[in-house]
Amino acid sequence: MRGWAIVLELEIDVDPDNPHALILNKIGPQQRPYRKHFLQLDGLGIRDLCIQGKDLLILAGPTMDLDGPFTLYHWPNGAHSAKESLLFNENLSKLLDVPYGQGKDKGRDHPEDLS
Repeated sequence: MRGWAIVLELEIDVDPDNPHALILNKIGPQQRPYRKHFLQLDGLGIRDLCIQGKDLLILAGPTMDLDGPFTLYHWPNGAHSAKESLLFNENLSKLLDVPYGQGKDKGRDHPEDLS
């Protein structure tokens, strides 16, 4: 969305009346079952998220099978945000640019996760 990525936060529990069913807790504004977080990632999509204490690491890159930059961002307190967020570039730390392949080499050098 015009350079912004969206994270939808959910909090899931097991339904006490039916152990085979899940329920969404109401964590958002107006008792919504989600919170929205908008991140300015310069047009990149979120490829993976990794919790690091109270923070989140974000692997950002092209949203499709395209050549383009891959960047690792740090979102302070991102794993424990108590409200919805609108995070501009200056609120996210850019940790590193990840090398990537182009053309015939792209299948080998496009990171998909942080494991």
